[in-house]
Amino acid sequence: MATEEEIDGIVDRILSGDGPEPLQSVNAVRVVPENFKKWVADNADRIERANNRGILPCFLKDNDTFAGIFANKINVAGRTELLKEVISKYNFYGVEWEKAYFDEISGGFNVYHKEHNFSKKGGGGDAEKTVGEMLAKYNGKQVVFLPESSYRKGPDLNFDNQTWDIKFIDNANEETIRNYIKDARKAKNAIFYWNENDKLEKLKKAVERSVGYFKSKNALETMPDIYCMDKNGLLKLIWKK
Repeated sequence: MATEEEIDGIVDRILSGDGPEPLQSVNAVRVVPENFKKWVADNADRIERANNRGILPCFLKDNDTFAGIFANKINVAGRTELLKEVISKYNFYGVEWEKAYFDEISGGFNVYHKEHNFSKKGGGGDAEKTVGEMLAKYNGKQVVFLPESSYRKGPDLNFDNQTWDIKFIDNANEETIRNYIKDARKAKNAIFYWNENDKLEKLKKAVERSVGYFKSKNALETMPDIYCMDKNGLLKLIWKK
């Protein structure tokens, strides 16, 4: 808080018509307490979800530099106008699309092309829908499920102007995950998702071995960037070429 003398100076400038000048108060906080830094680290996932959804509390969005984050636009701009633009985009999709999910807080959404094939094998199709909704809800993504042909399977999704493939690995071993990485080369990025069984370490090992394999073949550029999403709903980068 500014001191009384500093406030008097601000008032004097306003009354004289000069307007306030940027104030560097003697009470300005330049270093935050260690307990605050620890709290931010301990609650990183909660903060990220709130930032993506546009519900970041004021003490974080007004002090994002101290928190080591960049406040998402939906936290600091006119939410109503932003959502109007997103709703207009969502409603633009025509009869060949199913408008499946819209999150009125984050502005994320899902649209399914009617020729997208949600596989019933091994829960893959259900996993795609789950990941799509979490991308919209917890990550604020505008997710388009792409059409697929019967003779050639393409990427599952498009958002952020990039293609993405989803792989459900709840019961997959390391070798299966490596095969999924090879298959996902049809997309720019691959999202690996599990529900009950934590597969993070197996995924990291499979990625490490796959990097070695593709490097030996001089084909590392064909490997997709690898992300994971667990049941808490946040998209996390594992490996990027």
